[in-house]
Amino acid sequence: MDSKKQFELITRNTEEIMTEEDLKLLLDSGTKIKHYIGFEISGKIHLGTGLMCMSKVKDFMDAGIDCSIFLADWHSWINDKLGGNRETIKRVAGGYFKEGLKASLKCFGGNPDKLKFILGSDLYHNNDDYWATMVDVSKNTSLARMMRSITIMGRKEGESVDFAKLIYPPMQVANNLIE
Repeated sequence: MDSKKQFELITRNTEEIMTEEDLKLLLDSGTKIKHYIGFEISGKIHLGTGLMCMSKVKDFMDAGIDCSIFLADWHSWINDKLGGNRETIKRVAGGYFKEGLKASLKCFGGNPDKLKFILGSDLYHNNDDYWATMVDVSKNTSLARMMRSITIMGRKEGESVDFAKLIYPPMQVANNLIE
């Protein structure tokens, strides 16, 4: 596929991208591109999660991008989803949520067998690189910045939170750097 068609697929129905020039240079270079999107396991898959996100994932796959879906069970636990029950979160992630996202991709003609699913528990288990990256990010971020960053969890800046919620942002950054 030529880079012009890849560019059209990647940018279609998107609100913002890195600069068009940078994306074109990346595509013209032939560099293999990876896409990663993560989901908290918070209950039922809604239209935004299932259809809107997987429609874009299909575009990326059609553009030749390797796509991964991160099932954020630890993040879900930290953010008190599904009653904060780790076993329930993990079961829903590996069953209902994974299968629901596969079915959503199929709705757009995508091949779910080409989609990589990563469970947070699997990524973090015996992964010194991940934990070292998470600590490094934390060492280079102020407490005030962490407090401002909790908005990624749907929390309000300044809201009183338990300490675990303050490690959510550096975990999120480490996920992006490691995967």
